[in-house]
Amino acid sequence: MNKYILSLIVFIATTTVAMEKVESNKSGHFGLEGFQHDQMSEFDRMYYWSLNQQNQRDLVDKGLLTLKKGASPLFAFPLRTSTNDPGFYGISNFVDLDTNFPNSLQDYNCGTRTYDLNSGYNHQGIDIFTWPFGWDQMDRGLITVHAAASGTITAKFDGNFDRNCTFNNDQWNAVFVTHEDGSVAWYGHMKKNSLTSKSIGQTVVEGEYLGTVGSSGSSTGPHLHLETYNSSSQLIEPYSGACNSLNNTSWWQSQRPYYDSKINKLATHAAGPTLPSCPTTIDNPQYKDNFVGGEIVYLARYYQDQLQGQVANMVIRRPNGSVFQSWSDSSNVAHYSASYWWNSYALPVNAESGEWIFETTFQGVTNQHKFYVNDVIFANGFE
Repeated sequence: MNKYILSLIVFIATTTVAMEKVESNKSGHFGLEGFQHDQMSEFDRMYYWSLNQQNQRDLVDKGLLTLKKGASPLFAFPLRTSTNDPGFYGISNFVDLDTNFPNSLQDYNCGTRTYDLNSGYNHQGIDIFTWPFGWDQMDRGLITVHAAASGTITAKFDGNFDRNCTFNNDQWNAVFVTHEDGSVAWYGHMKKNSLTSKSIGQTVVEGEYLGTVGSSGSSTGPHLHLETYNSSSQLIEPYSGACNSLNNTSWWQSQRPYYDSKINKLATHAAGPTLPSCPTTIDNPQYKDNFVGGEIVYLARYYQDQLQGQVANMVIRRPNGSVFQSWSDSSNVAHYSASYWWNSYALPVNAESGEWIFETTFQGVTNQHKFYVNDVIFANGFE
């Protein structure tokens, strides 16, 4: 499993700015090829599966569930955000279509963005993690899970611990939705007590709230595990591709690309960003948007699916539109499912007051983040 061990590469170059008597012009980055993971014992899987099937039969008998032969549903993307950031998630793992183990991997696109374990566990879902600062987003309830397709709730589990950061035997918080054709979607690892108030036997429509992304059950961090079965109880990989041996067509209304390279967030910080290490499950982003002349500003960009050689161009603009700093960089690593890069610059002591702009152009898309220098409106720390 070395491929999925976090890889940290930090590049530091310092120069001394004599006027401010501080070090500035530092830079660094942190990249992860495989991020959040989970596992499920065969005992737990059979328990969840048999309970869901029993609930289906009971609901059919009560007239609360009607199953009809027909086409499988087409899924809408199951996560939403309340932030204004350009992105908010990444995909670390798809279904492992090679049933051999260990280290015998194949995803739907003939790649290896999946995993198995020595125990014989082959990953059977899609892991969609929140990024960046998943714990912070979980604590603030910023990323929520929504029904990918309409259906009936046929199993629901809540009240379980939701801050796991390693594999264990804990139970998860999850909602199982059975669609009209009899297929089932499992939405797992959600935040404790965040689940929909609807109960087993009630219906949900596509896009309806199911819960908040968390890390309950055997999980290494906040993410949604989406696991899908067709009407014949066969495992499905919703993504279609040359190596998908389970189903011939996509189950998505609009299938997203295998590599969806983009910037998820631009931010300014009080220090270079860091991520907590297990067992710590509290993020400290140290966001900072208000500075005074002579301070060091740390500027970070957070990527999903960053690929080798993709160039990002950065500019810092003064309030009058002139360029304070500009630079570019790229990764020499084949793929990071999640990564961040940061640079620091000392602002001039007599820096122009007002709204400054940190701008990045990546893959043809330009994003901006505003920060403020010597601005009396923000003197009390309001951001």
